[in-house]
Amino acid sequence: MKRILSEKELEKMLEKIEFKRSYPELVTKMINEIQNKTSLIYEAIRNINIKISRRIERTISNHILKLKQIETDFTDPIAGVDGSLVIGRGIGKRFFALISVSQVIFKKGTLDLDDPKINLSVNMETIEEKYDMSPRYQAVIKMMIGESKAINALVNNLQKGFIFLDGPIIDPPNLSYTNYVNFRAEAVCNAIKNDINIIGFVKRYKSNLIKDKIFPDNVINASDQEIIPILFSILRRNYTFNNNDILATKPYPITPDSEYVYSRNVLDLYDTYFKKHGIEERIFASYIQVKEGVRPIKIEFFASNEEEAINKLEKLSNLINEISVAGTNLPLPVLLAHKTSLIRKKVAGVLFREVLSRLISFSSGEFDFESLKDMIYVMEED
Repeated sequence: MKRILSEKELEKMLEKIEFKRSYPELVTKMINEIQNKTSLIYEAIRNINIKISRRIERTISNHILKLKQIETDFTDPIAGVDGSLVIGRGIGKRFFALISVSQVIFKKGTLDLDDPKINLSVNMETIEEKYDMSPRYQAVIKMMIGESKAINALVNNLQKGFIFLDGPIIDPPNLSYTNYVNFRAEAVCNAIKNDINIIGFVKRYKSNLIKDKIFPDNVINASDQEIIPILFSILRRNYTFNNNDILATKPYPITPDSEYVYSRNVLDLYDTYFKKHGIEERIFASYIQVKEGVRPIKIEFFASNEEEAINKLEKLSNLINEISVAGTNLPLPVLLAHKTSLIRKKVAGVLFREVLSRLISFSSGEFDFESLKDMIYVMEED
């Protein structure tokens, strides 16, 4: 009986095929170029390491929390929401967008992690190109509206618990389109009013939240994305942190100064909406590493003040540790919502070819296949 290859083995095999298909001299030159740049990358990392080490004692006392792992069952519902899109070029200024949104629900919290309920919605949207808004931008707005609807539906269904978002709470962080902001903010407000914790799980973070605390004099050319992994590595290696301790930075409120991907205009729009609807809580953010060797991530959540934020951080960190999937370091709701909503480019290509075949059937031989094929193709995926 033949052994079935694992996903990693298949990926390795495909990588080898891609290398074989590449021009040998091109591969050789790329390898040489990477080797030449490796020393520069090492020097940059070493420089960050040195500068953090010089301020480590003050950093530990002012900005670092050591949280104990607490083994407990979380019986409130836990859910995840994520969306995906692929855009195909249509005829003229018309584009097609395949958009999917997934809800993953664990009704009994950690007691039924092996029995998720998954709700999927899929829409094919027609988008007209506009001079002031790209087709992709329009598609992202439609996808994010779909995610906000999914959050609202979960709030109405669950009444309490936790909802994980694959990304920041304010998403996209630079979109000031008022109608969309009101739609997203309404979903978040409903969650807070129903005692549901909205958690933004951010894997790729672009901010200066901690960098500006450690280096207010701006003597380092780096962001939190470079600083946090090195900082946590130093703490694990040289200080009294157990392998199973949860490392975290103190939670700080998000501001335009600390989050350069958020525009002041966008944050002001959300803040105005929240206050108008009686929401006094602010969005706090913290970096956590639930165990040694795990990539640090950033989480966002609502709290009224720093003391409440620290208490929530401890609870959320233990929840994330409890439901993270080994080998991925992602909470199960985040992973499942991403996997179940993901529209792969090749699959979308097959579906768009179905559109093409139907156009051909309508054309009654008026157009040839190749002409139509050039008109309709997959552009990009998210």
